[in-house]
Amino acid sequence: MFLGTTSASVVAGSRPPPLPLVMEHSLTTETHLGKGDKKTRKGKINRGSYGKSRPKKRESQRKARSARTARRMSAAASARSR
Repeated sequence: MFLGTTSASVVAGSRPPPLPLVMEHSLTTETHLGKGDKKTRKGKINRGSYGKSRPKKRESQRKARSARTARRMSAAASARSR
C-alpha cells in the first residue's frame, strides 16, 4: 500500500491540546472538615474507624470506664428503690 499522501487528521497542529499540569477539578473541590473528612475525629466517628486523630482506648481505660458505669447503674438502682 502506498502512503505517500497525508490525510487532514494527521497534519501537524490538528492534535488535541495537551493536558494542563494541574487538573481543573482539584482547584474546584472543597476541603471537607467534619463528618465527611476521613482524617478528622468527627469523620472517623462517622466512619467507625480509628487512627492518629482518634486513637483506640487502651484496655485499662475500657475496664475503668465499665467499672464507673457499673457503679453509676447500681447507685441509680438503689436510689430508685428507696
